[in-house]
Amino acid sequence: MSFRPADLVEMLALRAAETPDATAYILVEEDGSERRLSYRELDTRARAVAASMQADGLAGGQSLLLYPPGEEYIVGFFGCLYSGTAAVPVYPPTSPRGLERLLEIVRDAQATTALTDDATLQLVRAMGDQIDGLSGLAWQATDTVPQDAADAWQEFLPGSDALAFLQYTSGSTGAPKGVMLRHGNLIENSRVIATANGSSPDSVGVSWLPPYHDMGLIGGILQPVYSGFPCVLMAPMAFIRQPLRWLDAISRHGGTMSAAPDFAYAECVRRITEEQRAGLDLSSWQHAMVGAEPVRRRTLDDFARVFGPHGFRRTSFHPCYGLAEATLFVTGGKPVPEPSVVSLTEHGVVADDGSLAAEDGVTLIGCGTVQGDDHVVVVDTESLRPVADGEVGEIWVSGPSVAQGYWGRPEQTELTFAAQPAEPDGRSYLRTGDLGFRHAGELYVTGRIKDLIVVRGRNHYPQDIEYTAELSHELLVPNRAAAFGLDDGDGERVALVHEVSRQFREEDTDEVLAAVRSAVSVEHGLALADIALVKMGSLPRTSSGKIRRRATRERFLAGEFKVLAHADGSEPVGGSAAALFADDPTGIGARVAARVGEILGVPVEQVSATQPLVAQGLDSLRAVQLRSALEAEFEASVPLAELMDETSVGRLAELVAQTAGTRRETDTPLVKRSGAAAAENAPASFGQERLCLLDRLGAGSAYHVAGGFR
Repeated sequence: MSFRPADLVEMLALRAAETPDATAYILVEEDGSERRLSYRELDTRARAVAASMQADGLAGGQSLLLYPPGEEYIVGFFGCLYSGTAAVPVYPPTSPRGLERLLEIVRDAQATTALTDDATLQLVRAMGDQIDGLSGLAWQATDTVPQDAADAWQEFLPGSDALAFLQYTSGSTGAPKGVMLRHGNLIENSRVIATANGSSPDSVGVSWLPPYHDMGLIGGILQPVYSGFPCVLMAPMAFIRQPLRWLDAISRHGGTMSAAPDFAYAECVRRITEEQRAGLDLSSWQHAMVGAEPVRRRTLDDFARVFGPHGFRRTSFHPCYGLAEATLFVTGGKPVPEPSVVSLTEHGVVADDGSLAAEDGVTLIGCGTVQGDDHVVVVDTESLRPVADGEVGEIWVSGPSVAQGYWGRPEQTELTFAAQPAEPDGRSYLRTGDLGFRHAGELYVTGRIKDLIVVRGRNHYPQDIEYTAELSHELLVPNRAAAFGLDDGDGERVALVHEVSRQFREEDTDEVLAAVRSAVSVEHGLALADIALVKMGSLPRTSSGKIRRRATRERFLAGEFKVLAHADGSEPVGGSAAALFADDPTGIGARVAARVGEILGVPVEQVSATQPLVAQGLDSLRAVQLRSALEAEFEASVPLAELMDETSVGRLAELVAQTAGTRRETDTPLVKRSGAAAAENAPASFGQERLCLLDRLGAGSAYHVAGGFR
């Protein structure tokens, strides 16, 4: 490909000069309406934001990007780059832990400025004095910057070695790490992705992935500009509420490439009905990338079976492997007639033609080959020597896509980004922490050296979960817990084994188990699949007293613990919701309980009538799904904050009965209104809803701006 800009600023500027009126992005609003953003308009707005930052003395250093997904986020990102400022994208916080993490990132990145939209800025100013760390930033609302400010831009081309942005990983408690990505890393990785996918101006992308992290930002926003094709963008919440919207966008726009974690494909199979599938045409979809978490054969089989009659070709599946420390993409490749499948058995790697029984080995999907100039080796974790094909070792990566290191962390950078094999080959390697092997030229990922848990593409550190659990009840012994992942073939679930104090009695069981479930769900958005309470001294430890998580997991699976109390959702605490609503003349309670069971993935007989929903496994994703289901069936107004509070099925049924038929149209756009009636009837904005949830979760005072801002 002849298009080889030196940096991201030159990349967009060249597109704006060569094809100014071509569509860069098609932005899908909540109500389904769409807006096209051309290269000319994006370049002009980016220059205007950069000029404003330069004029106000805000250019340079690091700038926080705090936006909901959408046009302003993209403009703010490129505006940072055009001004010579390194961007620091962050999730708008939705929980106390999310707010803490945001402040940790502000401190770690040494950010002095922040870009946002006017609605968020008004809310931040209202709360500024209460949130130390945000009030000291110099804020700018990019949607208030006039486009004619672009004329004052002082041209700036950063070059390939300049820092483009800090990609913060899901760090352990109190320690988020910023991966330093240079313009050169991003240009090179974009080139590799374009080569692997055969991208061209005739391609059409579709993405709902969060734009704050590598797959959404690099794959969904930067790759389309690099390759010169339009990309349809929608908010992650659009997919979470209705997975159909993702596939419908591919169908309507003739999408040729779209990426998602394994769980997203599984959600489509589970939640899109036969009637909804009838209108889909997925025949244009050439590259269905699957990554960010383990790729499961069952997911690919089910998706191909269900959506094959609607034009989807199994050959479109494109399993790949990557990580933020290597920008995004490490291995992948052009779609093949059938994704490579092997079984890892005690006798070695065996090609899986379907003849092997499940117990014969672990079935693994190949993640393709190296496509660019990066170099991948698999090394023995002790000898640090490369292993033979088919042998499992740690995956190491070297090359132009590998990041500079971790911001402000020289020791961790040296340890992670400057690894040397036992016999040096002149390269420095990134230690990925992932285990895998090579077979017939392809890379297969088997697991992680670290105890990291990945659920629906999101990283969770076990020490975070354990800390939250131990604080949930006084009968839980501090520093005596082990959280770990369990793969049941449909996805990774989380289990927790926790020691209890000698004061624990059988009658404490329900209270302790409910406290743990609720705390972990609220703090981490996770539903614990299994909780086992064991007596003090049960968990295996190292000589220095640290809990051995892997050994705990093995003993748990082998049934070797003497368990004092256990919860896996099969026995409802406080009685069954089905029994509670057996005599309900309205039928609403029974229908609500059925929807709850459906979302939690358990029979309605296992849904507790009295326990809070979060204590039964309702996490943030399931809360959104439940609200959407209830609003669709009853036209009832069900606030997310209510679901994530101490609400039981009984209370939820009352709320649905009280508000049935009164649902506000949350998917309609905000319109300009005036007067008291406007303030009374205007629907809550994105920011209002999130702040309301923050407040209900205990983050402190939240402020609502009547009517919202645009």
